[in-house]
Amino acid sequence: MIPVYIIGMLSLGSCLRTNQPLELKGKITDELTGNVIPYRRVIIHARLSMPDKFIPVYTGQFMTDSSGKFLYSLETVTGAYNYDFSIVGDSDYLFKTERISFIDLKKNGQFMSFRMKPLTGLKIKINREGKKPAYDTLYLYWESDGNNGRGLAAYKVYNYGNPENYLGSSDNTSLRWVGGNVKSLITTRVLAGKKTVIYFELIRSGKRKVIIDTITCKRHAENSVYFKY
Repeated sequence: MIPVYIIGMLSLGSCLRTNQPLELKGKITDELTGNVIPYRRVIIHARLSMPDKFIPVYTGQFMTDSSGKFLYSLETVTGAYNYDFSIVGDSDYLFKTERISFIDLKKNGQFMSFRMKPLTGLKIKINREGKKPAYDTLYLYWESDGNNGRGLAAYKVYNYGNPENYLGSSDNTSLRWVGGNVKSLITTRVLAGKKTVIYFELIRSGKRKVIIDTITCKRHAENSVYFKY
C-alpha cells in the first residue's frame, strides 16, 4: 500500500509539468504620473489548487528594461489557473501583488500593464508640554489611503525625552507613551498624493480624547505633523 503523502507528492509532481511557454509583454508605470518605471523586478508564482488549499509554485522572474517595459516567456504550469505577479517595492514604491488568471494571460498577455503606488516621507513630532497630571498615556496610529500605516512601510522612533516613557507597540496598530517627559520623532513613509490620517489618542485623568490630523503628503517634500499636549 502506497502511503497517502507519497500519492500526494506524485500528484503534485504531475501538475508541475509545464505547457508551451506563454509570451508576455507590457510595462510598469507610476500610478500618479503615468511615467514608466525602469529596472523593476517582478516575481511570478503559479497557484496550484489542492484539496484543501492553494500551493504557490515559483515560476520565474523578470525585470523591466531602461524604458520600463518587459518581454518575458512564461513557463506555464499544468493545473494552475491563476498566477501571482509580485512587483518588488522599496522606499520609493509600495510592494504589490496582482493575481491574473491563465485565461486573461492568454488573451491579454501581450498588452500587460502594472501600476505602482509611490511612497513619500512623513515625520510625526510629539511633545508633551504640560506638567499636570504627572501621568497620562498617549497612543499613536496612522492610516494612509485606508491602509494601516505600521504595516505599510517601516518606521523609526526617536525619543528625546525620557526613553522609559516610550513603551513601544501596544497592539497591532498603535504606539504608546506614558508619563510626563515625552518628546519624540517618528519617521515613516506613506502613500504620496493620498490622504493620510494620524490619530492621537490621549487618556488623561480617566478620560479618553482622540485628536485627528489629516495630511496629503507631497512627493519629494518635507511632510510633517506636530502634536503637542
